[in-house]
Amino acid sequence: MEQFQSISHEPLSLAVSINPCVPSYSIISEGDDKDKYDALCIQNGDCSYPNTVKYLSGAGAMDLISCVTPDFIRIDVIADKDFDKEHPAGTSLADLVYAYMDCYRRFVDSGYDKSLEGKKLYKRLDQIEEEDISLCTGYYQLFFNVLPDDPSSEMTITVISENAAGKTQTGSAKCKFNINSLN
Repeated sequence: MEQFQSISHEPLSLAVSINPCVPSYSIISEGDDKDKYDALCIQNGDCSYPNTVKYLSGAGAMDLISCVTPDFIRIDVIADKDFDKEHPAGTSLADLVYAYMDCYRRFVDSGYDKSLEGKKLYKRLDQIEEEDISLCTGYYQLFFNVLPDDPSSEMTITVISENAAGKTQTGSAKCKFNINSLN
């Protein structure tokens, strides 16, 4: 099990960044890495983008337009304390949490329909299907649609993601859902 690179907490939301210590392949890769990139494009049906791509330069610039591979298949959230009566410590909070993320599967599958380009996924975790979170970037936000029964109590929120290769990543953040911080 791998740790996420980071999780940061804001009132009612978490920002998640996937550990960047994984291979990265792009159209500007060379040698074996370029072969791997081309194979991923074929695997994902992403071989005929009709527009010019402008490249960003500098450390981490390609991460802004890259996708996680293998694809996510599941994202879940749990708390180390009772969230409310229906969600005791250690149980899924997927019915309370919405994901907001960049996913490109629909854009690619549409033949690059401009109306779908840059369209973000905003969906409750328990309603997400595997195809919803295919070709996603490694950064996403999670939003709670309710406060815990005791919003002033600090709890550790853990995010769990699983990818198509069966690998699980987790990350945790201490959170206080203080309603006064929203004013």
